[in-house]
Amino acid sequence: MTFNWGGGTTDKVTTAIVQFKSRTHAEQVVDELQFYINYIKEGEYYNTDAYKQTPFFIYADTSATQLYGKNLRIKVLDQERIELSTSFSSATAGGYDYANRVSKSVPVPQGEWKQEFQFGEKIDLPFLKIVVDKRGETIQTGEWLFNFGSYWGGTVNRYKGISISQEPKGSSILKLSLQGKNKQRLIDYINTSSVILERGELQRKNKFAVSTIKYIDSSLIAQEKALRKSEQELEDFKEKSQMLDAVSQNSDYNQQLTEYEIQKRGIQNKLNYYNSLKSYLQNKSDYTAIQAPSVVGIEEGSISGAVSRLVALSEERKRREFAMRADAPSIPTN
Repeated sequence: MTFNWGGGTTDKVTTAIVQFKSRTHAEQVVDELQFYINYIKEGEYYNTDAYKQTPFFIYADTSATQLYGKNLRIKVLDQERIELSTSFSSATAGGYDYANRVSKSVPVPQGEWKQEFQFGEKIDLPFLKIVVDKRGETIQTGEWLFNFGSYWGGTVNRYKGISISQEPKGSSILKLSLQGKNKQRLIDYINTSSVILERGELQRKNKFAVSTIKYIDSSLIAQEKALRKSEQELEDFKEKSQMLDAVSQNSDYNQQLTEYEIQKRGIQNKLNYYNSLKSYLQNKSDYTAIQAPSVVGIEEGSISGAVSRLVALSEERKRREFAMRADAPSIPTN
């Protein structure tokens, strides 16, 4: 069987080959397909592997210990019923826990044993916990054998010896091949191998993504704590300095700022007036053109009064100077 593993990189293809041939991968595929369950069709001279050649399929409860290495006869009675039977020479028999890979003993009914069940019924016995499902709507009647066989020697170790090659050499196309007597079993193993491999790759990517998300979450939590600390410090500072909330009082700040700007311009105008008045008084002799302080908003009574008197005195001086001139007109007297 051939398939394109994709990716195109030598490292990925090499990794895929190593994983395909690993024991861990073989265990995962065997567990997925429950290949330790053997289906047997009795023949006149020898028995054959009847995997997917029976009208039923057996699903084992992997959390339970199953009867190990003992053939059980399964007889399809009709479209709804089956009969299981075997014989036991003692009250206990060998069992195997496929989940934990350990051998155990299980209690069994001594002597001949036979019992009927329904298709799809959960068979819950001390030595056998399975479900037998039909493989189609209409099935044939007949008898077959099945057993729970070796997990390692005849199953995992066999399949981990899968042959893999690159076709052509150096490409991302892998050729997988197995040898065995049941072709359908080999096809299922190879197909499930690729599924398991892709699933493992996805799980690793998901694990990396989860780890990345956890790291980001931890970073965000740390930043959140830092922000909360800064927020608390700001609140403490606001309480100590009697600051108002910047958001709710933003318009008040703008209004106050505008008022401060107006006051600043007013004060600057007053300063300019005082400087101009000082320069005028120092450098001029005619004070009649002095601008009134009230024009620039100076309401100080002493300043306004002094400027008014200064202007009045300056005007009086001008009149007297004019009167003292030789060409000034005489003032008639009666």
